[in-house]
Amino acid sequence: MIVTILEKDSHAVIEVDGALTIETAIDLKTKALKLKKVYSTLIIDLLGVEFIDSSGIGALALINNKYKAKDGQMILTNINEDISLVFSITRAYDIFDFYDSVENAEEQLAV
Repeated sequence: MIVTILEKDSHAVIEVDGALTIETAIDLKTKALKLKKVYSTLIIDLLGVEFIDSSGIGALALINNKYKAKDGQMILTNINEDISLVFSITRAYDIFDFYDSVENAEEQLAV
């Protein structure tokens, strides 16, 4: 998994590329929680994610909970059909905020 971090004025964007699994989830959690010290809003772009397992979902849930606990927000973007199916099966759609693109999420933040 490759993680690219883009730091903006009011938020950060993490672009994830590759599989989000038990082997890679710790790296994502570490980087996301480090950004929480500076930004209250985090956008995680899953455009490059071709596979996610329960550990990946768990990592995203933990990050989401940590941001919400500090009155912050985590947004997921660019979910492909396969990843969407995993979110549906695990009923994780109820706990995350989704947008179809980073740009749409950023537009919503600006409102």
